[in-house]
Amino acid sequence: MKITPELVTTDPASMKVLQQLARETFKATFDANTPPDEMAAFLKEYYTTKSMEAELTDSNTATYFFKNEGGEVVGFLKLSWKDAQTEPDYPDAMELQRIYLRVKYQGHHLGRQIMDFAMQEAKKLGVPRVWLGVWEHNYPAQKIYGRYGFKRVSQHTFMVGDDPQTDFILMKDMTEED
Repeated sequence: MKITPELVTTDPASMKVLQQLARETFKATFDANTPPDEMAAFLKEYYTTKSMEAELTDSNTATYFFKNEGGEVVGFLKLSWKDAQTEPDYPDAMELQRIYLRVKYQGHHLGRQIMDFAMQEAKKLGVPRVWLGVWEHNYPAQKIYGRYGFKRVSQHTFMVGDDPQTDFILMKDMTEED
């Protein structure tokens, strides 16, 4: 299956799809290990129309839907650079801030297409490094990122409501590319 990227805009229909997709995929990924009240608090704070619109209008971010041949949105990707990154330690890098697929589309190699697209965008930006935070218990994602040359360089605490969770910070050196 081939998927196609499409830049997300702030029109009401796109905002509604992004908000629903972000909530659905985040909950599917973290719900089993997060107290329900903490999950609800996180979703209420981070996936509001106002916060998502602010992200979409930031000139140092780009969010993309990925659609299948039938036009269904199967996942999304958020890239951040400069001061839009969630960590200040990598000002010359690009952050893969969000990369999510709907559960029914996982395991079909679609993540590879999204990662390939993200790496192309990093090359266009000319950044020397790309980094991301991945939950310490998300072993399938860690394996995929390792295949792309990402290496663990640090970790940080990611708060889901008041529930602290550990994310590994993985870095890829883009100057080692062919």
